[in-house]
Amino acid sequence: MGETVWSTAFFRALRPKSRLTVSEWADKYRHVAPGTSPEPGPWRTSRVPYLREPMDVIGDADTETVVMQCSSQIGKSELQLNVMGYFADQEPSPQLMIYPTVEAAEAFSKERIDPTFKYSLV
Repeated sequence: MGETVWSTAFFRALRPKSRLTVSEWADKYRHVAPGTSPEPGPWRTSRVPYLREPMDVIGDADTETVVMQCSSQIGKSELQLNVMGYFADQEPSPQLMIYPTVEAAEAFSKERIDPTFKYSLV
């Protein structure tokens, strides 16, 4: 009996995850940390529908480059955090974010990235 349960669990763990888009992943797993946004709690792409396409295009394996021209304060940092979480969970791979100064990179890491991974569900 115990061997059957163990082997079933073992083979279930080996099964590939179902493929999600970045926006589906964010809606399922991402939680916006308290103190990082005026709307903390579960991420809802429906709240920012204009970010769905860029998120999903970035997650598409056939996409090589994404260029966005945007105004400020529309959710680009949240988009970055969703993409980081998606790739960390769904397709583990190296990620590189470049900031103008070491101090800016450290601040974004401590104030946004760390809380995102702490409060998200993966």
